[in-house]
Amino acid sequence: MKSKKEKTGECVYCGTVGPITVDHVPPRSFFPDPPPQDLITVPSCRKCNAGFSKDDDYVRLVLTVNEMASGNADRDQIMPTVMRFAKRKESKNVLASFYNSLTSGYHLNVQGIYVRGQRFTIDGARLDKFAQRVVKALFFREKGHGLQDGFIVNAIHQARLEGLERQLGEDKDFLYFILSKLIEDSDFKAWGEVFGYSWVQSPNGSERTWWLLDFYGTPYYLCSTCPEVEADVRSQ
Repeated sequence: MKSKKEKTGECVYCGTVGPITVDHVPPRSFFPDPPPQDLITVPSCRKCNAGFSKDDDYVRLVLTVNEMASGNADRDQIMPTVMRFAKRKESKNVLASFYNSLTSGYHLNVQGIYVRGQRFTIDGARLDKFAQRVVKALFFREKGHGLQDGFIVNAIHQARLEGLERQLGEDKDFLYFILSKLIEDSDFKAWGEVFGYSWVQSPNGSERTWWLLDFYGTPYYLCSTCPEVEADVRSQ
């Protein structure tokens, strides 16, 4: 039996129409207590919302232990909570891919100095999935409706931008143009030092957009929305 307070609507992630919950983007756990009161919320079905928690915990750990986030005030404030969670016995399954990839040795830090420490391999597909979810929520926030059927979110981690430049060849000037527009956007929206984004509309259709996602002071993802058939052709 449905609760009297239970709402019905369309999930912004899968398009299912039925009972919905509220999803916070980014998750409240990414913020120090208390989290901002104006966090982005979007309608989500229970299945999608329940399936996000494990990825949220993994992504939060990856983003906060990254050297590029060191010194970020909000990140430093939640690190004790993140590490307590990571060390819990019941967290080992959630973070299995993180722990299984841990190695020790010397590596080059962001200052260009070789230091000894632990390294891990990022589960790129898991991070991409998180970025795609965030952009779908932001699209809903900016447009007032979910991404149209037949369109998908392409998520490009900042570590893959150099490879994309080589792949584009002479067309890389377009990539530089998009990045400059996103970086210079005067309407950059931010929630403390935890999360921020900018976006631009493509002139080639209302569903075609570009997004820059910033976490803990670092631009991590360049994303676009485009027809799924177009993305399939690019991947061949």
